[in-house]
Amino acid sequence: MSSELEFNYKIFSINQSSKNREPNNFWIDCYLKPNLQLRYKNLIIIDFLIKDPPKSIEWYGDCLLCKLKSPFYIDFKIKIYCMFSCLILEISPEITQYLKIHDENFKNFSEVSQTNKLFYIFSFSKNNDVIPKSEDILNAISDRRKSIQKWLEDIPNTNRYISKEIWNFHWVLHRLNRFPHDFTNESNLVSSCWPYSKVLTPWESLHIIEDLMWFHSHLAKKQLIKLFNEYLKPDGLMENGMISEKSLSIPPIWSSVLLDYSKLSGDKKIISELYPLCKKNLEWWEKNRFIEPYNLFGAIHSVNDFGIETMMKSSPRFSQQFDGNLWNLKKPSENRSLLLIDLNSQMCEYYQNMGVLGLIMGDENSSSYFKKAEALQENAQKYFWDPKTQFYYDFDFETQLIQPMKTIAGFWALYGGIVSKVHIQPIMDHLINPDEFWSEFPVPTLALDEPFYSNEIWHGPALLSQNYWLLRGLKKFNLNRIVTEICYKIFRYLNYSFNLYGGIYKFYPPLSYNVNSIKIPKSDRCYGYDLGQSPLHSLFYRGLLGAEILDDSINFVPDWSVLNKEVNFSFYYRGKKIETYLSKMDKKMVTIEDRVKKMTINY
Repeated sequence: MSSELEFNYKIFSINQSSKNREPNNFWIDCYLKPNLQLRYKNLIIIDFLIKDPPKSIEWYGDCLLCKLKSPFYIDFKIKIYCMFSCLILEISPEITQYLKIHDENFKNFSEVSQTNKLFYIFSFSKNNDVIPKSEDILNAISDRRKSIQKWLEDIPNTNRYISKEIWNFHWVLHRLNRFPHDFTNESNLVSSCWPYSKVLTPWESLHIIEDLMWFHSHLAKKQLIKLFNEYLKPDGLMENGMISEKSLSIPPIWSSVLLDYSKLSGDKKIISELYPLCKKNLEWWEKNRFIEPYNLFGAIHSVNDFGIETMMKSSPRFSQQFDGNLWNLKKPSENRSLLLIDLNSQMCEYYQNMGVLGLIMGDENSSSYFKKAEALQENAQKYFWDPKTQFYYDFDFETQLIQPMKTIAGFWALYGGIVSKVHIQPIMDHLINPDEFWSEFPVPTLALDEPFYSNEIWHGPALLSQNYWLLRGLKKFNLNRIVTEICYKIFRYLNYSFNLYGGIYKFYPPLSYNVNSIKIPKSDRCYGYDLGQSPLHSLFYRGLLGAEILDDSINFVPDWSVLNKEVNFSFYYRGKKIETYLSKMDKKMVTIEDRVKKMTINY
């Protein structure tokens, strides 16, 4: 860890009462530069007078376990807790001489001895807060230790390709969010990056569910049902959750998540519960976003609203209009008339999924969905494919011109199955071109050689969530080697980035490791604690290890021309934790046993 670097872990209070709990209400920053320093609201609380950086750190949200090396080369463990608006330090008495306490920056402080350990309790309470007694705080710490130990016993393991620190970190984020905080009075949706998010969109929830289903199917189901109850409106709109004057949706990917959950958990009952709601929502799309002259999906929206509904706010694909010769900048409030390549791909997949769900439900009209998907596939070739540049783009039906800006939206054509077979190789040529999309962190949201490429979000910086759906599309065309290569590059990058910054971020720079170089509006910042845009478990299982979730089995088919070592890993299937092993000697692993369906596990 370089002495020139400075990054931090935030230790935030998660056990306050529901009455006074608020996002952003209380946390301690643990800064490493390279020595450890604790801060509250940018005020220094404690300096650790040890020059060497910590040897190891384990982060659990409201506590951090840190191993320090003293000047005498003896390792000391420090446990730092954030509870009840108090900072609690659990240290050995020998290390007290290396603490510099800035007592002017907190309310009060006390020392508590218990056996051979020393507890420092620092209060940051407001005047009307009641600080628990020392013994109550120590009991809370004891309970927290037991909870953490239980987490560590439950964690699905892996020994390859993604560092243990990242894997455990992401697991902890999900576990912390089992008890989410009040974004509405009734909401119990998992937060995307608590304690920072004040707005939680269904888009983020769907990615959280994609990860939850691999190790906690009961909570994934709860979240999926809550998603429909919370955001599906009487007219069928799946509300976006972001502020706009118009009624806006989010990209329609929930049918894929529903099918994934049902196959992985073995739960068919949820289909009967949500299928009618999906039908209602599909009717909304056909009524409100289907442009009849073209028989494709699009809209007349402001630049800003297009960004909201596609979850690509600030993308130049909306703020720039091509007139055949030049690109012209549009104001956020100005309208565009667009047929969208990503939306039509998502709707094509929606129709195909509804056909499958309809067959499961015995819906006699299910075949009509497959026919609608075929019609979309055929019409998409007429308006979205540019033979000159060999890529898929949006179509402006005001100017009657294709909008030839290479963005990640063009790759959504793979996900929906819109790509013609003769176009697969040209699409792949763009993807693996190092001057376009094959960057150090794949895949940039805007091609590297586009004139509008920059370090502003959606002008280049990459997202794990967009990569995830790209991988799903690539797998449809059996492009498994490319899938494995992308995931290998992603995890190699994340392993290094995590050592630098100690967190998982929403956006990453494609050509460097400097996350601070990205221009991110304050509303989009998650400061390294993000679930809603980071489906890491799904990227690992589906992408790197080639998992295919079938009706009654899972196939793991990794590409051993990319991977070079065997891998041990575990995951949850039909309520049972499965331990397995893959090597070059095994072409695939298939789990299809009736007894697995009958096993359950308590969380």
